[in-house]
Formats: sequence, C-alpha cells, structure tokens
Amino acid sequence: MRKISFLLFFFFSIASYTSYGFSIIKHEANEVPPADKYLQASEFVKLSSQEFSAMTGKKMNFFQRLSFDVLKIKMRHDLKKNPDLKVSDYFFENKRPPFKPSYFWLLLGLAAPIVSAIYVGSLGVFFAVALAPVFLAYITKNNPNKLKSVWLGFGVSMLLLIVFGVLFFF
Repeated sequence: MRKISFLLFFFFSIASYTSYGFSIIKHEANEVPPADKYLQASEFVKLSSQEFSAMTGKKMNFFQRLSFDVLKIKMRHDLKKNPDLKVSDYFFENKRPPFKPSYFWLLLGLAAPIVSAIYVGSLGVFFAVALAPVFLAYITKNNPNKLKSVWLGFGVSMLLLIVFGVLFFF
C-alpha cells in the first residue's frame, strides 16, 4: 500500500509543476520559403544550416538544424533518381497522408493481449494469441494505417499489462 501511495503522490506532484512540460512543433512538409520555391535541389544540398538561416531570415534551433541535415541527406538520395529536382517539387511530391487509425484493428490489437493474459496460462500461448492480430494484419496488408493501428493497440495493451502487473503483483 505504501508503494502505491508513494507512486500516486510522486506522479501527481510531477504533474502539478508546469516546468516539466514541453512541446515539439513539427513543421508541415509544404512550408517552403517563397525565395526557395524555384531553387534547384542540387544547390540546396550544398547549403549549410547557417546559409539557409541567413537566406530565410530566421535563426534555426538545434532540432531544426538536425532536421535540415536529414532533409539534405534525403534530397541527395532523390537527386540520384531525378537530377533536375527542384526544392518545391520535392516538398509537394513527398507529402505523406496523415495517419487515420483503423478502430477495428486498434481494438483488436488492444484486446488480444489482455484477453490472452486473463485466460491463457502458458507464456508461449500468450504471445501466440497476443501477436495473432499483428500477424493477421501483415498477412492481409491492405493499408499501412491498419498496421500502425494494430501495433499501437498491441503496444498500449502490453504497457497496461506491465503497469497492472507491477502495481498488483509486486
């Protein structure tokens, strides 16, 4: 009982302070400065982060510089396929559709490990039943959102099982 009350007190005390909160702003893929819309990608990959920040007029923080370097690496790879690539073409061609979860597969991935933990005694059978929706999603592979949904459900259910196991059995 002391352990549970200590954990609850600890989590509530951390949550009460706002200094522990942070946020990471992800920039959209189509945010291209107006001056760079017609810049060749072969010239863009030669720019340093300081030159790019001078060109845009905004100072970049560490995470922006890191993502800028990753973007240059991806562009270098795509330049091998298409040497006449422009920066604006790269941004608008490579935009991924947003993640829209499949609720059926999310619930299936969430329910299978919990149900198997309740009804199955052996560890091997537990993992076979718990991973069955994941294998089924890979076999039917219609949609990448379905795969993400089933993995998300599986991960959340395993996390819940670990938390409840630690709280009630140790």
